Amino acid sequence: MLTAAQPSALAASYVPVLLEVGFAADLLDAWVARHTCLTLKNAASHLTGSGSAALTTGPAAASTASSPVLSPEVQQSALSALVRLLVATPSAAVAPNWPSVAESAVAALYALSDQPQELMAAVLDEMFRRCAPGSQPDDSTTYGYPAAALSRFFFVLGRACVQHLLCIEQTSKAIRAARLAADGAAAEAVERQLAAAAAGASSGGSRRGKAAAAAAQPENEDIGTQLGVGSVAADAELDALAERIEAQILAKDQLLGKYGQLLSKFLHRKSSLSAPQELQECALLALTQLMAVDGAFCADNLQLLFTLLIQR
Repeated sequence: MLTAAQPSALAASYVPVLLEVGFAADLLDAWVARHTCLTLKNAASHLTGSGSAALTTGPAAASTASSPVLSPEVQQSALSALVRLLVATPSAAVAPNWPSVAESAVAALYALSDQPQELMAAVLDEMFRRCAPGSQPDDSTTYGYPAAALSRFFFVLGRACVQHLLCIEQTSKAIRAARLAADGAAAEAVERQLAAAAAGASSGGSRRGKAAAAAAQPENEDIGTQLGVGSVAADAELDALAERIEAQILAKDQLLGKYGQLLSKFLHRKSSLSAPQELQECALLALTQLMAVDGAFCADNLQLLFTLLIQR
């Protein structure tokens, strides 16, 4: 897709038309909806002014600031369409390919939203509410819960955890890139000072000028050394912070952690092996994704995973 290579290929003025066509109420083509989500995800850094372009300085920053971005109203319309795509019961034509649509919708939601964790929490809460017994009368049930709705909930739960981890890593990389750019600018300033001092000394200046240049060189070298040491320390601090945040994704007092415990309890029931095939697959996929995100959750459910794989 063109926006994957060039996010600016999608102008902000075209987004309302894209939403109208890609998420039309009478749309029966899952692949159109999927590619609409992918287009929004790929163009998000251009449309919202986020991403690496927003961290540049100088002339590049001026060009970025003048580029078109989504109005709050259009951005909200896009996010609302993505939420409906995840929460609403898919039509019979879309249902077989719904997982690929949902995966793209979750990625687009995280790319477009300013607060994706709060929005995704609301999505999961609503999806779980729709899993209440009797809420989907036409759906087959497991333990009294509608199986298809529960399958979709588990699928989105797994994708949300993975996307949350990716969001943390991307934010960490953006902070690191911004700091490296600042350190680079400071280092260039030091080099310019050294070059100016050397030029003044070699142009036949007085002894006092040469002495001043010689005195300035160690001082500038000390500044350069301090920049290097500070960069290493900042990297270590950023890595430690990212690790602490990642460890909180599936904490038991967090929303994703609570739903992760629910998933684990569901799969620990022996009767889960007699659940509809789609529900088994979505639950097992979500379990592996949550295990990949959190080491403690992985250790707690590793035996369960192998047991389920052997008994399938």
